[in-house]
Amino acid sequence: MVVEMNPKKNISVLLNIEVKDKHGKIVKKLKKESESLLNNFMEMLTSAMVLTPYSLKDVGGNDRTVSLFVPSTSETPVELTPMDVLAGDDIDSYGIQVGTGTTPVTSQDYALASKISHGSASGQLDYGACSLETKAITNNTSYARYRRDFTNLSGATITVNEIGLVAKHKRVIGATTEGEWYFLIIRDVITAVDVPDGGTLTVRYEIRVTA
Repeated sequence: MVVEMNPKKNISVLLNIEVKDKHGKIVKKLKKESESLLNNFMEMLTSAMVLTPYSLKDVGGNDRTVSLFVPSTSETPVELTPMDVLAGDDIDSYGIQVGTGTTPVTSQDYALASKISHGSASGQLDYGACSLETKAITNNTSYARYRRDFTNLSGATITVNEIGLVAKHKRVIGATTEGEWYFLIIRDVITAVDVPDGGTLTVRYEIRVTA
């Protein structure tokens, strides 16, 4: 049996990029539909909906089993963070990340091809905090927009070719930390974007659901 699909997308992700020079002047803008919510996103969502452990590949390429199920014991969960993307200032292990890789996106991607690290040395960008910039409902569309600023203090232009969103999963039961892992859930390869020395790159991911 052939199932007819509605051509209107119910869920979509928008990617918005803005580059400013050291004087604060906008020198580049890019807005496009994201290429991929990855398999890791679906596995994390399914695990939450059915309370069943699922295996995901973390950013290091390791298979990790995640679960939101809490056993019926006397121990109280100290922390259960299933899908945190709000990384703090200077933290590049999760949240929005940028890189120099140009490998095409596949659904099984688990890390950026070549992540740019936080810092001020050659080839590095200073990672600001990753924040929830806004969450709202407009007509039949609800959306959440996440933002991160990257400042180039390296002394030379840095070219960004890929962007991703990494979620932290942490599970602590009683005094036992069962896992603190990082999973790539979105990845995009873009037309090369140059961030000048002293300039700032702002990246926004907006996840939309339309009825």
